[in-house]
Amino acid sequence: MDGTQKYDVTFDTVSKTITTTHRLFKRPITTERYEEHDDAHLLVWGVMDLGTARRNFLAHFGREKWVKHFTGYNDVTTHECI
Repeated sequence: MDGTQKYDVTFDTVSKTITTTHRLFKRPITTERYEEHDDAHLLVWGVMDLGTARRNFLAHFGREKWVKHFTGYNDVTTHECI
């Protein structure tokens, strides 16, 4: 959830592609890095190029589910998943 707006984040482990319906991610997203762990969790770093800038997010799938959005140099917003 981003405030009152729901959005989806998915990761295809076969093609290594990440998608989201978040309103700020309108362009294709590159999977920068991912880590699969034996204890059934997955960490995925997604990047969207904006020309001279980039928009980044880190998604955690597993027992705990959350997404961190990175903007600017020091701004991080965490969204807990429902």
